[in-house]
Amino acid sequence: MAVGDRLRANLFWVVFLGGLIFLAGLWVAYQIFGGMYGLLTPVKLFTPAALVEGEGYAGVRVALLRSGYTASYLPNGVEWVNRTVSSWEVFFLNRGIRYQVITDSDLEEGLEKTQFNVLVLPGAICMSEAEISSVKNFLARGNGVVMTWAVGSRREDGTWRGWDFLASVAGIEITDEVTSTEAQYLTLKGGSPITAGIPIGFRMGVTTFDHPLKAAVLEDRTHQDGYWYNFVEDEGLAWEESRNSSGLVHGNYLSGRFVWMSFPRAAVVGTIDHQRA
Repeated sequence: MAVGDRLRANLFWVVFLGGLIFLAGLWVAYQIFGGMYGLLTPVKLFTPAALVEGEGYAGVRVALLRSGYTASYLPNGVEWVNRTVSSWEVFFLNRGIRYQVITDSDLEEGLEKTQFNVLVLPGAICMSEAEISSVKNFLARGNGVVMTWAVGSRREDGTWRGWDFLASVAGIEITDEVTSTEAQYLTLKGGSPITAGIPIGFRMGVTTFDHPLKAAVLEDRTHQDGYWYNFVEDEGLAWEESRNSSGLVHGNYLSGRFVWMSFPRAAVVGTIDHQRA
């Protein structure tokens, strides 16, 4: 083979292998950015514009739990529970969403004979077995549940139950808590019905006095919508750290749907953009 032929053959392989490496790099970047920012996840559950305009709320009837068990357990619990419930009431009133505040006994008796199709459990740390059973039955009938913070982690008398409720319903494992006394930022992913209309990668300010939780998603039925990892300041591999620090997820449980926020709704701070988010 002539020298020129050898050079052309070597050039071919250099270009070919270089192209493969370039495409492999693009694929890795595709996976990393898609996983961290949700750029590649389609919105499947509903049209965001309908909810932005309020058109999607006509058939919504919300049961909002005021947890007396939690109020009895926490120091200054009555004030904390009332403030948390009030923040949700303002949210519903501003959007014309029909709601009714219910008690622990209401939930224990079951919601089968009611017209509710959404149940909100705002910071209901202490729940009885009857309440947990009622929540699962509610979901099994195709309804929706919104949960915040360490919901169901303690029994009605305040003794520790563990994370079984969140693990079974939300398909997550609690990995840690955010302990800083300063405001932290929850990075929100795009391509989700939960974050529709919010810029991809938006960092929402959240106070951490209540120690928000971090979680890892364990099941395919659960989707991460936000995480606590700050790739600018925190150490570790961005892909792994973001996966194990979920702070906002949604998914399916039996025939129903759920959303879990790892912090009380009233903990969101910052500018009007943070409040809107």
